[in-house]
Amino acid sequence: MDQKKNILIVTNSGDRGGMEVHILNILEGLHNEFNFYVACPKGSIVSEYQKYASVINLSPKLDIDPLYIFRLVKIIRSAGISIVHTHELKAGVNGLIAASFAKVPLKISHQHTPISNWQISKLKKIINKFAYTLVVNRLATWEVALTEEIKRQKVKEGINPEKMVVIPNGINLKKLKVLSKLKERYNNEIRQRYGVGVSDLLIGNVSRLTVEKGHTVLIKAIRELENEKKINRVKFIIVGDGVLRDGLERAVKSCGLSERVIFTGFVNEEEKFKLLSSFDIFVFPSLAEGFGISVVEALASHLPSVLSDLSVLKEVIGDAALYFECGNTLDLKERLKEIISSKNLREELFAKAGERVKNYSIEKFWGRYRNLYSSF
Repeated sequence: MDQKKNILIVTNSGDRGGMEVHILNILEGLHNEFNFYVACPKGSIVSEYQKYASVINLSPKLDIDPLYIFRLVKIIRSAGISIVHTHELKAGVNGLIAASFAKVPLKISHQHTPISNWQISKLKKIINKFAYTLVVNRLATWEVALTEEIKRQKVKEGINPEKMVVIPNGINLKKLKVLSKLKERYNNEIRQRYGVGVSDLLIGNVSRLTVEKGHTVLIKAIRELENEKKINRVKFIIVGDGVLRDGLERAVKSCGLSERVIFTGFVNEEEKFKLLSSFDIFVFPSLAEGFGISVVEALASHLPSVLSDLSVLKEVIGDAALYFECGNTLDLKERLKEIISSKNLREELFAKAGERVKNYSIEKFWGRYRNLYSSF
């Protein structure tokens, strides 16, 4: 019997988000076939990593951090690591350098959202793209992209196309099917908890509260709808936490929308799916995405959705959603008016969502990573 390979996953975040859940999904599905180690800082998702992996609390302090690299090399050698899988820019650059020093046979890097889409200055984009592309092209065996569109963007940034492999995210459709049987109970529980009437239309968003997720665009669109008196029996619920939370809550209050918009803060996986069960419509105004796992979860919950028209979201979701021009408050307002006022449209998108989501089963996701980790 072949000995299990030892895999080190390197990331610079321990708080729950799309990238962190992506890592958790890998661990959950493949921990019986591989021995996993995770190097990451402390955070809300770390206890879940520990169910399937040995976790080392470690994160780089500098863009290129010699001490961090030295510590990673020690971990790689002492644990007999044969695969290093890095995530995002800072951990990716430092992790690939450490893996190369330690002569690791298989080095996988994964920048989830292309740097070109980051909400940073043009100069910073140029510097970051140059550094990441240089290190990946020289040191990585593979660079992962979540979609074909993301692959095209990364190749345009300078990544060698021969190093690219496309592996879409996956979700546990069986788990969601079980949860759907409890939908009515969850719906009543959530509405009672947050003071939402049984006849109110509830529009929800699930994402980290950061600039690239576009919450400011959503709040401005809600203000426009409120001014036009178009949302008398509608409430909005924003699920998640992040650096912008205080500012977003102040913006809602200053617009006089405190009775209209609810912030939940951080929620665990069970609570997230309870919330999805209570939504009538899902809205996702993101300005930049690598995949949009929250959107696929909404799709799996058969939610009619309004999404920004990012090419990656269009590739993943297809015609199972309504799209608005990314960053355009007035266009988002119009699409929300359209879906709020049309029950037929909501039912049409509901039907399409169930079919589209079959492309993103967790089993396919696990199979693709199993193959990648066995590629040497």
